[in-house]
Parts: sequence; C-alpha cells; structure tokens
Amino acid sequence: LSLLSAKMRVRMFRDEASFNAYLQPIAGETRTDFVFLAYPDPAQSELLCFPRPEKAFAASLLHQAVVQLCRSYVANMPVWLREGVAAYLEASSWDAKAGTWQPRQNLAWLEPLRAAARGETPFIPVADLLVFTREAAQARLDAFYPQAWGLVHFLITADDRTYHRVLWDAISALDPDASLEENSRAVRRRAFDWIGTEKFTRDFKAHALSVRNAAD
Repeated sequence: LSLLSAKMRVRMFRDEASFNAYLQPIAGETRTDFVFLAYPDPAQSELLCFPRPEKAFAASLLHQAVVQLCRSYVANMPVWLREGVAAYLEASSWDAKAGTWQPRQNLAWLEPLRAAARGETPFIPVADLLVFTREAAQARLDAFYPQAWGLVHFLITADDRTYHRVLWDAISALDPDASLEENSRAVRRRAFDWIGTEKFTRDFKAHALSVRNAAD
C-alpha cells in the first residue's frame, strides 16, 4: 500500500436515495448496486456504497473493492482479469472474531457458463474475451461475466498446473502505465498465445462442465 500515490477512498451513504443523488450528476444515471468511480487522478477515485442486506452488501463490497484495488495499482488492467477476479472472490468473507479470511467458491455464474460451453448460448471466443473493452463487456454482460469468472476459476483451480502459470504470466505482463489495449494485447501474447487457442478453449469448456455445485 505504501507504493500507492493516494489512499483508497470509500464513501458510505445513509441510503440508496442519497447514493443516487450523489451519483446521478456525475454519471448521468442511477444504480441499484455499488459503484467505483475511477478518475485519472487516483486521489479523486472513490467507491460508493449504501446499506443493503448483509449478504448482498458483502458481495457488492468485495466485488467493487477488488476493482478499486486492481485499478489502484494498474489503471488499465484487462477487463476480463479485473472483473473475473472480482467475481471469483464475491462469496468470500472476513471473520472479524478470528481475524482470518474465509475463501468460498462463488458458483453463481456456473450455470450460464455451462450453457455456453455446451453451445446452448453464445460463447465469446477466448481470443476476443482477452481484449474486450469495458464497452464491449457492457454490450454482452450475459455472456461476459460467466466467462470472465469462469476463465479466472479455470486458471486458479485447473488440475493442469500449466494453467496456473498462465494466470501469473498474465499478471506479470501488466504495465501500470500502459493503455487498456496495450495491456490486453501484452497479456494475450505473453500468457496465452503459446498454448494455442483450440486446445485452450477445449480445456476451458471441459473444466466448466466438470465443476459441480450443490444441486449436482
């Protein structure tokens, strides 16, 4: 944290109405969930929150706080990596009494990912997903989030440790001063291109279909 040029700011509103009264003039819209406002000057960036039921509050806070943390170090991290890690960690929790972090699998995106892997819904080619912009992700949220979460889940939990290396290579390829396009292409070139798109996609889909949830 000592490397950061500014502290990470969190602004908590008393209710959703106050939250949106602050957000609307800035973003030109209202939201029903937490928002991280990122500015070129990190000192101006802030995470906006308001009271929600405990489980929803924790998931929203974790997701947006991970986005805030990532952007504090690398302003233009590939969208799939930033959002995928944030989604992967949503179900985790902090045990204040024990002072320990409790990681839990977040399988909320598993069913739509499996549907895409089976060809029942559109599957975004991995090579395209790796260079998605924020606008491209927003235009295809139903497909983007399951695959971004699934890709991170695959790289962390795959039996083949080769894929664990891919995640670390992706992180090490990031340049804090590079543009989104530059970082996205660097990650694709250094971490993914050596595997081969066909094999990677086949293994990714097989992994998605092998994951089991409580219903299974």
